[in-house]
Amino acid sequence: MKKNFFARFFLTYISVAVPVLLASVFATNVILHETVKMETQMLQTQLEDAEREFVENYQGYYNESVLIASRPELLPYKMLEHPRSTYDGIEILRLKQSFDDSIFSVFVTYENEYVYSSSGTARKEVYFTNVLECESESRLRGISAVESEENAVTLMYGIQQVGRILYSYKIYRSGEPLMSVNFVIPVEEMDEIFALSYPEQYYELTMRDGSSLVFGRDEKGDMEVMDAGQWQLRAEEREYQVLDGVTGEQGITLKLYYDKMSFSVSKWLYRVQLINILLILLGVTLSAVFSWLLSRKQLREITVLESAARGEYEQSLSAKNAYHSLQNLILQGVYENQKLEELVTEHKEKLEDKLAYMIFHGLFREPEALEVAFSELGVSVPERFFVGAVSTAETLPASLVNEILQKKVWTSMAHGEKRIIVFLYGLNNEDDDQLLRKQAAKEIRAELHRAGMSRVRIGMSQLYANSILIDSACTEAVRTLDDILDEKVKDYCACWDSRSQKQKGVLPDDSMMERFDEAMLKKDYDEALECFQSLLYSSSAKECTPQNRTYYRYMILQHVASFLQKEEGSEAAVLLEECININVEQEREFTGSVIRILQKSLSKKEDGSFARILNYISRNYQNSNLTYEEVAEAGGIGKTYISKLFRINLGMSYIEYLTWIRLDKACTLLRTTDLNISAIAEMVGYANAASFRRAFKEKYGISASDYRKKEKEES
Repeated sequence: MKKNFFARFFLTYISVAVPVLLASVFATNVILHETVKMETQMLQTQLEDAEREFVENYQGYYNESVLIASRPELLPYKMLEHPRSTYDGIEILRLKQSFDDSIFSVFVTYENEYVYSSSGTARKEVYFTNVLECESESRLRGISAVESEENAVTLMYGIQQVGRILYSYKIYRSGEPLMSVNFVIPVEEMDEIFALSYPEQYYELTMRDGSSLVFGRDEKGDMEVMDAGQWQLRAEEREYQVLDGVTGEQGITLKLYYDKMSFSVSKWLYRVQLINILLILLGVTLSAVFSWLLSRKQLREITVLESAARGEYEQSLSAKNAYHSLQNLILQGVYENQKLEELVTEHKEKLEDKLAYMIFHGLFREPEALEVAFSELGVSVPERFFVGAVSTAETLPASLVNEILQKKVWTSMAHGEKRIIVFLYGLNNEDDDQLLRKQAAKEIRAELHRAGMSRVRIGMSQLYANSILIDSACTEAVRTLDDILDEKVKDYCACWDSRSQKQKGVLPDDSMMERFDEAMLKKDYDEALECFQSLLYSSSAKECTPQNRTYYRYMILQHVASFLQKEEGSEAAVLLEECININVEQEREFTGSVIRILQKSLSKKEDGSFARILNYISRNYQNSNLTYEEVAEAGGIGKTYISKLFRINLGMSYIEYLTWIRLDKACTLLRTTDLNISAIAEMVGYANAASFRRAFKEKYGISASDYRKKEKEES
C-alpha cells in the first residue's frame, strides 16, 4: 500500500509540473507577441492622435485668421488711407497676442510688401530679421511662405537656435487676395499637441520645403529640440523603429521614432522564462519531498481520527495536537483578525494624511518619489493641476471631505486660529482649465452648503504642469484665500492666471458672458438685452483703455457671431454678415446694431411700451412727417418721456435711433438695387435728397454714391 501511495503521490506532482512548465513557455511567447502587437497599436494610435491634434490646431488658427481679417480696422484701404485705424488694428493684434500666450507673434501683410503687427509697420525682411531674429535660410523660407498664394506651414530657426513654426493663411474676398494673416508658434507649444507617452520617443516634422526638426524629451522630462544634423548623430548611437504619418494638405510629413522596446522585452522575457522553469522544477521537487514527509505523519493522525469517529479505536490524540485545539484557535483567530484590521485601517488613514501633507509642502523633490507617494494614495500624478484652499465657518469633518473630494489628494492644515482644507485637482490637456476650475469650486461650495457649512470661501491657484511645483500652487491658493477672507479681492472661486493679472485694463466677466450665451440659446430677448447692457457698462469702467474697450466689444461680437453660426436659415446668415461688419469703434452704431440683431434673432415680449414704440417705428420710418406725438401714442406714454426711454434702453436719443434705422435701410437699398439717390431718400423717410445726402455723409464719412460704387467693386 505504501509503495502504491508513494507512486501515486509523485506521479501527481509530475502531472502538475509538466503542464505548469508548458503553460509557462506558452504564456511567455503569448506575452511577447501581444506586447509587440499592443505596443505597435498604441504607438500608431499616438501618432494618429498627434496628427489629428495638429490638424485641429491648424484649423483653429485658420478660423482666428478669418476673424482677424474680417475686422474693419484691418481692411486694406483703411491700412493705407487711415493710419489711426491701422494703429488700432495693430493694438487688436497686440491684445490677441497678450491674451493667447501659445503664439510668439501674430501679424498681417498686404500687397506682399508691408507687415502690420503689434511691433509696428515694417518690410517683411526687416520684420523677420529684427523681430523674429531668424537665420538667413529661415528668413527666406518665411518670406516665401508669406508671399505665396497658398496657405503654408513653415519651420523657422532663430539666430539663438530658437525653433518656431509659421502658420500663413491667405484671405480672399470675391476671388481676389485680401491679405495674409500669420501666426508664429514656438516649437515648445507643440508639446501639448505631439504628446510623448514614453522615454526614447521622438517626432520628426518634415516641411513641404524639405526643412525638418526632431523633438522629444530629455532625462528630466523637458522638451529637447534637434535639427536634422543633431538627430542624425543621435540616431547613429542606437537603432530606432519608425512609424510614418502624413498630415494631409498642410504638407507636413510626421514620423514617430521609438526605441526597440520589444527587442529588450523579449531578451529579458526569455531569461525570466528560463529562471521560471528552474524555479518551478526546484519548487515542485522540494514541495514533493516535504509534502511526503508531512503527509506520512498526518496520514497516521487522520487514521486515528477516523477510527475514533467510527468507535473502532479509543486512542486519543495528545492535548498538544493541532486537531485537539482547532476550535479555540479559530475563535481566537477571528478576534485577532478584527483587531488587526482596525489597526491597519487606522494606520493607513494616518499614513495617507501624512503623505498628502508631505506632497503639499514639497517634501518630495524627486519625480520618482512623488510618483510612489501618489501611488500609495491610489491616484496617479496629474499632467496638469491646480490647488484649491477651502475655509468655512465650521470645522470640516474628515468624513464629509472624503465624500466631497472623492479620488482627490487633500489634507487639513492649520491656518491662524482655524483649520483649512487644501486639495489637488488634476486636469487633462484638452480641458478648459479656467472654466473647469470655476466649475469645480462651484460644485464643492454647493456640496458644503448642502451639508450645513456656512461662509464657504475657496481660493484657487493658477494652472501648473510640473508636479514638483505642488507646494508653490498650495502657497498661491492659500494666499488667494487670505486675500478673499481679507476682502481684498472678490471671491471669484478661482484666480486669474498671472499673465491676466499683469494685463492692464478690464477683462470680460465670464459669468455674465455665460448668462449672455444662455439667454441667446433660450431665445430670451429680455434676458439677453439685460446681459448685453451689463457688459457694456463694464467696458465703460475708467480702468478700461480704448484698445481694451475695443477688445471687450470684439469679444461680445464673437459670442453673438458664435450663436448666429449655430442658427439655420438665410436670415441668420444675413445677420451673421452684418455682425462681422459692425464697427466696434462707433459706440452708438455698435450698440444699436447688436440690439437690432438680437431683436431679429431672439423672441422678445411685445407688451412693453418701448417694444411697441420700436415696432411702430419699424413700420412707419418711411414717413418723413413722423412726429413725437404719433410715436408716444403708439407706446402709450407722454412725448417728453420718449428720449429718456431710448437713452435707458439703447444709450441713444430717439432722433439718433430714427436716423440710424433709416440710413441702415438706405445702405441695404444702395447695395441691392439700382434706384437713384432721390428715390432711396424718399423710400427711407427723408423729405428731400439733400437732407439724406448730408445725413449719410455725416454718419459714414462717405457719400451715398461713393458708398454704392465701393460696395459694387468689392462684391
